[in-house]
Amino acid sequence: MNKIFSMRKISRVVAPLLVFTVLLIPVISFAVDTPCDPSKELCNPIKFGSIQDFFQAVLQIAAEVGSVIIILAFIYSGFLFVSARGNQEELSKAKKSITYTVIGAIIVLGAWAFSVAITNTVNTITNKPASATPANKP
Repeated sequence: MNKIFSMRKISRVVAPLLVFTVLLIPVISFAVDTPCDPSKELCNPIKFGSIQDFFQAVLQIAAEVGSVIIILAFIYSGFLFVSARGNQEELSKAKKSITYTVIGAIIVLGAWAFSVAITNTVNTITNKPASATPANKP
């Protein structure tokens, strides 16, 4: 147990790096190289045309990352069911896990659907073309 590279020590280092990487990759991929001369004009540092596009991109990233976590949680819950082998305590733990996974999935995907509905409603009211993702901009 006194190993230099114990699993607990490795997970304390790898988990934050993994989260940082997952959150950093979409930011890098959304970066757009637009010509801007700061001495002549005020440059847009977030590379989105409006705050609405920015929030929509953030929600899209959250939904994509949340979807991956939901899939992993369903796999973990299924593993708990299989490994329970009829033990009532383990089965109740697996049932709680699947229940919380479904609730989390409803919250994450519901938030995404709600934001798309509100965005489309606002765009319809203001007569702007509706877009479900920032990539669909005209």
